[in-house]
Amino acid sequence: AETAAACRAAPGETALRITHVLALLKAGQPVEALASLDDITIFAAELPPGARVVVAALYAANDRPAEVKAALRGVDPRDLSAGEDSLY
Repeated sequence: AETAAACRAAPGETALRITHVLALLKAGQPVEALASLDDITIFAAELPPGARVVVAALYAANDRPAEVKAALRGVDPRDLSAGEDSLY
């Protein structure tokens, strides 16, 4: 609920959207997580590695293997934090 409110307050903040996606994924709501990005365009290649693995996890949870592969292209697992690497 907090992340949804933050997204409504700052709809253009990609980092907030990614945090919201992660919260929804952790809550077992992958369809809602994907829908939360319907009104913006995310260019995964332009995101930092940690955000890219969240986007990849989102696509994986929604059975979109081509998008998973694209989101992870060029991500070096050594650049991920301990929490992020569990999503890789």
